[in-house]
Amino acid sequence: MTALFVMQGEITLIIAGAQAGGGPPPDTAQLSAVLRQLLQGGESASSAAKLAAAECGVPKKAVYDLAVQLSAQVEQE
Repeated sequence: MTALFVMQGEITLIIAGAQAGGGPPPDTAQLSAVLRQLLQGGESASSAAKLAAAECGVPKKAVYDLAVQLSAQVEQE
């Protein structure tokens, strides 16, 4: 079988990109403050978690449970 082309030089293969928020996670006080402000502004727990995660550079999954807890507290205030 004859090769259609001959490859020369370097090849770069990217397996996966870097994960967002690769640095140390923000402290709970920082997340709580951001979440509380969003929740008091009328955002749902899910929306607040998404926005806070983006602002603090952490995955939404890491913020959602805290958002639900704070949402219940904000509703009682």
